[in-house]
Amino acid sequence: INGGNQTMSVTSKQFVLAGSASASQAPALIYGTNGTITGTVNGALDAAPALQNAVAVTGPYALTYISTTTFNQQGDYTQSSLPGGITFDTATGRFRATSIQPGAAGNWRGYKVCAPTAAGTACAAEVPFAITDRPPVTLQLPTYVDASIRESVAMTPVVRDAVGAVTFTLAFNSVPAGAAANGEVIQGALPTGLTFDASTGTISGSPTVSGVFRGYKISARDSQGATYAATSNEIIFRIAPAAPFVVDAPVLTEVQQGGAVAIQATAANAYGVVTWNASLGINQAGVTDGITTFIGQLPTGLSYTASTGRISGSVGHAVPPGTYRGYRICGTDESARNACSPEFAILVKPKTPLIINAPAVVSAKQGEAVTVTPVVTNAIGAMTWAAAPLFNATTSQNWTGEIVSASLPTGMSYNGGTITGTLAQNVAPGRYRGYKIAGRDTVTATNVSTDEIIFEISAADPLVVTQPLMLDLTRGQAFTLTPRVSGAMGTLTWAVSPTFRSTGAVDGTNGDIVVGTLPTGLSYIAGGVITGTVSPTATVGRWRGYKVCAGDSRGTVCSGEFILNVR
Repeated sequence: INGGNQTMSVTSKQFVLAGSASASQAPALIYGTNGTITGTVNGALDAAPALQNAVAVTGPYALTYISTTTFNQQGDYTQSSLPGGITFDTATGRFRATSIQPGAAGNWRGYKVCAPTAAGTACAAEVPFAITDRPPVTLQLPTYVDASIRESVAMTPVVRDAVGAVTFTLAFNSVPAGAAANGEVIQGALPTGLTFDASTGTISGSPTVSGVFRGYKISARDSQGATYAATSNEIIFRIAPAAPFVVDAPVLTEVQQGGAVAIQATAANAYGVVTWNASLGINQAGVTDGITTFIGQLPTGLSYTASTGRISGSVGHAVPPGTYRGYRICGTDESARNACSPEFAILVKPKTPLIINAPAVVSAKQGEAVTVTPVVTNAIGAMTWAAAPLFNATTSQNWTGEIVSASLPTGMSYNGGTITGTLAQNVAPGRYRGYKIAGRDTVTATNVSTDEIIFEISAADPLVVTQPLMLDLTRGQAFTLTPRVSGAMGTLTWAVSPTFRSTGAVDGTNGDIVVGTLPTGLSYIAGGVITGTVSPTATVGRWRGYKVCAGDSRGTVCSGEFILNVR
């Protein structure tokens, strides 16, 4: 900041005191503060006169306009009308305004008000107005608006001190001459993709061009016109180039023969929806290294879907193992930008071998139910089982006494890979061996078999019928005796009656009762059960010689002798 000093003379207002001491006792009217009425543009005003040296006004107030050029200062208004929006009431002497009009700001002079009183005419020799102007409209906007191509932008000015509706105007402002040399764009329109809303002053949209765009200003005018309008500072748009459109896919996908594949291309930084190329990009110009394979198409069983940019399907079981490469998936975004994934490969591995397992040893007894179901691992598709179990008659692991037979143990059968049945009751106990179960899945050329299956068959448990040796019975009380049976094979048949050792009257000299009947009141029913209520007159003593018998397919057995001790 430089320059010389300046000198300015300012003359204060002149004050004239006229009259005599007795004049100060004359009636007078006084307005406002220190004789001045103050107000603000757009504000209300109500200034009433104060009467001095008189009791009351006796007639109407009169407003006259006088020339006060002797006292006027620069900027004062002297004219024969009140400031805009202010009225005078002759009945009350009040100056009123609901809203002081724009343009009324300033110092207004030359008004005189008088009114009659009993003590004489009361006057305000001069009534000046000091009207303060309203503040102008102000705008708040950023100087720089930073965004990227296709990024959403929305900038709305903040407006203060506006009265009524506001209208906005976008203007192009001159900018420094060196701007163009710096690569900045100077143009009479917004960057492509942005629009201006005159009702809100908002600049919004998604720019489609990059660069530094400058020279824009927004003006705001409220309902009171250009006097109070505001214009923003320069607005500069700095639009950065968009991130590059990128397509990616897994570099390597590993799968077994017959396995499912799903390779999905992904897009980053795309504008809008990506349209994938109608066909898969395949590069057959790779280096032959003896490991990778360039076949000009996808492995059998796989396909490319253009609507989704996806490779899917199941690799054919007969596809040779190896690394198939040279594939790329390409697409275009809504800004016509093209991109392709890096080259990727599909590694086809040999299928895991089919495995069929079964129990090595199956232990069972004569007459027991047996089921042998193989467990299959790594199968593809449905299994096809051999028509009959395999039999290895020359197994070198045979031990003396083991049974090596071309047929299953009696009672067992084979169906669809499962050996099942109930061992015959008369099947010879022993170790039956040399059996295998075989089958193949949909991609295995020859049958795969289990290891050898051995059936260890033992003799069935013998049929046993047991009863307590002696039971106490009380005359007149209920009694039930149910035999216990173990080792039964098949259907169990009970004798129609208990057996008796003899029909003699008395067994020796110990008083035991051995007769061909049960104690009076008891009876023998199905299932070998003795039940009933002992007769009150039944003979007291040890009734003995009883047995119950039952038989299965192997024959009949009886319980040991038991005693019924009646008391």
